[in-house]
Amino acid sequence: MELILKDSINFNFNISDFELDPLNNTLITTGESLNFLKDLKVFKSIKGKMKNSESITFIKYENQLFQSNDLYIVSMDNKIFKVDGKRKKIVNEIILPINNIENIVVSKSGKIAYISNGILYVNEVDSETLKAFPLTENVEGRFKIYISGENILIKYRKMHESTIKIIIFSLQNLKKIAEISSTTNHIYSKIDKLDYVASTDEGYIEIWDILESQIKESHRISKYKITYIEKDEDYFYFGNINGELIVTDSNLNILKIYKIFQEEIKKIQIFDTKIYVLSFSNRMKIFDKINSENKFDDVVNEFMYKYKIHESYKDFFDINIVSKIKGFIDNLDADYVSYTPSSEKIFKALNQDISNIKVCIMGKDPYFQRGVATGLAFEVESDNWHDEKVNTSLKNILKLIYKTYTGKMGDISEIRNSILKKEFNILPPNKIFKSWEKQGVLLLNSSLTTLIDKAGAHHKFWENIINDLIVYISNKNLNITYLLWGNDAALMEKYIANGEIIKHNHPAICGNLKNENDFMLGKSFELTKKYINWLGV
Repeated sequence: MELILKDSINFNFNISDFELDPLNNTLITTGESLNFLKDLKVFKSIKGKMKNSESITFIKYENQLFQSNDLYIVSMDNKIFKVDGKRKKIVNEIILPINNIENIVVSKSGKIAYISNGILYVNEVDSETLKAFPLTENVEGRFKIYISGENILIKYRKMHESTIKIIIFSLQNLKKIAEISSTTNHIYSKIDKLDYVASTDEGYIEIWDILESQIKESHRISKYKITYIEKDEDYFYFGNINGELIVTDSNLNILKIYKIFQEEIKKIQIFDTKIYVLSFSNRMKIFDKINSENKFDDVVNEFMYKYKIHESYKDFFDINIVSKIKGFIDNLDADYVSYTPSSEKIFKALNQDISNIKVCIMGKDPYFQRGVATGLAFEVESDNWHDEKVNTSLKNILKLIYKTYTGKMGDISEIRNSILKKEFNILPPNKIFKSWEKQGVLLLNSSLTTLIDKAGAHHKFWENIINDLIVYISNKNLNITYLLWGNDAALMEKYIANGEIIKHNHPAICGNLKNENDFMLGKSFELTKKYINWLGV
């Protein structure tokens, strides 16, 4: 199973809750107003009475097969409004027969549950019936009421006591099903069949047997407080205070951890094959859940086509790597993060067939200045060697090529004059890298992206991916010569399974001819010019 990010939105208004209306294909949010969205754009907004709207519940009446158009909105001051989701209008305010209400929840079947003076009430609006259940004789303390399916969860702690009580009721007949006592504070909880599932401050998930009112197991699935729990037929989905979406199987074995926000996850909702996740800073991300091999292949093929990655890399880019990279890039885009190179150039180095590669030059980071990185290591898009874009590394690469073909050590001004006078013929920077690539030179950085004006920002993300990629390439083509320039590139040697290796210092730092590893004493171009024309002409 993989989650693929499909959409993301940063709302410019506060959101308290949201629901999906499959009948009208809309997303509905509460908060500063009641908003109706299609394609993640607001097309209808109700303010006034909806200014402090809090929770939202779509109603499926007991005599209906499908969800209705009715939704109940609970406001922060404990008022309830019935809204027609199809007409986008408030139908009426529902007046409750009891005053001094502490908090209110609404079930999917339209039952309204609330607490007043230590008594639990359930109001069935359609039948105008009211049921009551005294929770405790001593009402000194605080109650909190939750809905899980057609069950009510009551959390209660007496004043000056650390033990909390969780009382579970059936909404059908207001019968108490279980009463659980725990010394651990439960942050979020829900009912799963005959289990009570609760999260803690320290990232534990506790599973309690409802019938026995006993804890069965406890698993720590996060270093951070778990703030939300959702479940479908096969998986649990946990959100935490660190913005991580954690997916486990039904036995709480962790399958995936997705870092999707920098802040707390407020709500997770599953609809069909989509998963909607809301953060406390009013940001929403929508994921597609894919399970079948065919869908995996579709995602991989779409990814490789989008970035023009050659099919010889198909066995490397499986669904796990693709979903990891896609999630990383999509999150950068969704969060409006400025990175380089631009998205379409990230995998430019992988456009050629692995079998055609003769030489691989390993770079480090893309150039971090805006608009400079091209997706190929060391490349700059400049039409002459005098351009200021020709940095120190490129100048020294030019100097070593000059030495390789002329046998002379020349300074950069001398070489530039020779180029101008056409005494030394070499293609300009914007053409020579393309020539090298066509001849079979792979110009690969060890990190494929970085933040604008910040070198090495994404190294941690790309490190293992590029290490594994070098293993893959060196096993697919056994005859590549790898040019490893500098200490960082030299670390790649252990991942090269086959091929020749030429190592020396990085071109950015050279000129000490007493050092036998100095770049200007290197044999990178000398030993490879028999199959690569480094001049390009």
